[in-house]
Amino acid sequence: MPVLLRELLSIYEHHGSDSALPTPIPYRRFFEWLETNVDHDASLSAWEELLTMPNPSSSHPKRPTSRQRWKCSTVYSQKTSTIPPRKLAADQGLTFSTCLQVAWALTLAKFTGRTDVIYGSPVSGRPADLTGHESMVGLFINTIPIRIPAPRHFP
Repeated sequence: MPVLLRELLSIYEHHGSDSALPTPIPYRRFFEWLETNVDHDASLSAWEELLTMPNPSSSHPKRPTSRQRWKCSTVYSQKTSTIPPRKLAADQGLTFSTCLQVAWALTLAKFTGRTDVIYGSPVSGRPADLTGHESMVGLFINTIPIRIPAPRHFP
């Protein structure tokens, strides 16, 4: 978005002309970089080993009952009225994002009955060693798997 916004404002400043914009670096260069800098077979093997789960077909969440929804909202309102979530994270030396990731994993564990939870998280994928990456417009996003073991006796 910053690249797109910078270019849009430049065009606006120059009354609709794109003459002030630098020559764009083709997004194709990113795919060429991927082909020469990533060992796809090794990556696939590493992820398969890390993410192998027994019986993955039983991981579909069950719809929470109204009692469970009430309990979750009651616990959440009690916790947030006592300690602000961002302060709680900071006091533990964690980022707020980390706390949200764990909260999501615990929610999935609760409603799937699993103690090993895997879900996807979007991340930026601009490789720093790709020349010109900071000015390229394109979808530099990836999804990485997050795997979190949940406590066995989660209420």
